[in-house]
Amino acid sequence: MSDAELRKIITQSVSEAQVYGIDDESDVTRFVEYKFLYGYEFGQTKGTLWAKEILNNSELSGTKKMDKIDDYDLSINIGV
Repeated sequence: MSDAELRKIITQSVSEAQVYGIDDESDVTRFVEYKFLYGYEFGQTKGTLWAKEILNNSELSGTKKMDKIDDYDLSINIGV
């Protein structure tokens, strides 16, 4: 992947995070990391629909959304 492609993906991911109300720098960083970890369609594909539910929850702050995503990711990766 070229630097330009990488920059484009990060810019798009930052914009997408803002749509979900994720605007704290550390939360945006976590969101971008998940986009790279799970794929650029994170929260939109069948395998990540669990994230879509969290991201679209308007009752949660951006930080709470990312905390819940972290918790879920940890639970599926350690088998809890």
